Amino acid sequence: MRAIEGGYSNFDSPDNPAAVYQRGQTVRMKYTRNNHGPGGFIRLTLVAPEKMMDKNAHAKNAFYYTCWGANPQAAAANEMEADQFGFSFVGSDGEQHSHPKGYYVMDVKIPSVVPDGKYVLGWVWYGGGGGSAEGNVQQEPTPYGYFGDYWSCSYVEISGGSALESRHTPVFNNDMSGYSDVGCMSANDAPGVCSYEPCRVDSEYQAPRPFKDGNVPEDLTPEQFGGVSPAGRDATPPAETVTPMDASASENMTLTPTPPAESMAPMPTPAAESMAPMPTPATESVTPMGTAEAEYMAPMATGEVTVDRDGTSGEGEMGSSLDEMMVVGKRACRCLVAGERCWRKLAGLTGGRCVQNYAAEMQPEACGEACCLYCAEGRKGSRWLCAKEEVGAVCRI
Repeated sequence: MRAIEGGYSNFDSPDNPAAVYQRGQTVRMKYTRNNHGPGGFIRLTLVAPEKMMDKNAHAKNAFYYTCWGANPQAAAANEMEADQFGFSFVGSDGEQHSHPKGYYVMDVKIPSVVPDGKYVLGWVWYGGGGGSAEGNVQQEPTPYGYFGDYWSCSYVEISGGSALESRHTPVFNNDMSGYSDVGCMSANDAPGVCSYEPCRVDSEYQAPRPFKDGNVPEDLTPEQFGGVSPAGRDATPPAETVTPMDASASENMTLTPTPPAESMAPMPTPAAESMAPMPTPATESVTPMGTAEAEYMAPMATGEVTVDRDGTSGEGEMGSSLDEMMVVGKRACRCLVAGERCWRKLAGLTGGRCVQNYAAEMQPEACGEACCLYCAEGRKGSRWLCAKEEVGAVCRI
């Protein structure tokens, strides 16, 4: 990092906000990615300046969620090295990952329930995985957790725009729906779950906690932002529908301090690039598994195994219950996909069916049986994992 005399930022008080937004305005926000590939959630909040350090206030006023790593864009020459917004302290992201590398973007609508005033725009990335960014193209996230929570914020002002409304329903925009309609690949579903790193837990496609199991968070109201709801408005307007970002809208972007419709969410430089890279799973399509009645085929190296519906197999007990076997099987599939990079904790969680640092060609025989049983059951959430090339080569699905 290089420090310039004058401090971290010129935007050091609510009276000197980094940007001025209008209610109902759609803002394109850019966030630098270092070398980190897709994985985890981003959450945006607006709170009063006096509550900027209150995590509960941020959780209550969260208005937008999306997936980290959606919509990668290439940076223009010198775009990330140069000061764009009047900062007196410029980070090193551009020096480490300059042109033709880049950043991620998202289009965010400012809620119309926020009264005119000064606020803190809160930004947090949580549940991030251990994969590396592979160029400026969309890529499938890896199922490995690694990072803790990364927080940032900026003073902003809301002034004018659409009429103040009584209610606003928070939005979850699944920008990675091309890989799963369940949600984002993430190691956890809320900030604070994994506040340290390395946080080596399994990632999975999921929705943010307020949207789990088909739930929708409570509507936001002007009172939460220090205002008063307008009289005579419908108390239960329809929920907002998010339209996926059109790739063409991301072309020819510029970073400028003047237009309020574009802002880069400031963030600390994440973990160093020296992190051991994780393998990028293959994206070939395999016919997805059907229902629990589908035929179970054991790994090719071990021959067929007949699975009884009571959760035991002809080769002996694999777990005390079918549910427990499915947990083990899911982890075995992930170890199978990882191959020789199946790390110790994940291998240990398979009850010895997978072994750390096995040669890739040895993993199918080591943990293929448990994985194939998991895929044969066709449990919810298994489709994307069981469609992996490494799994399909072992289990005749």
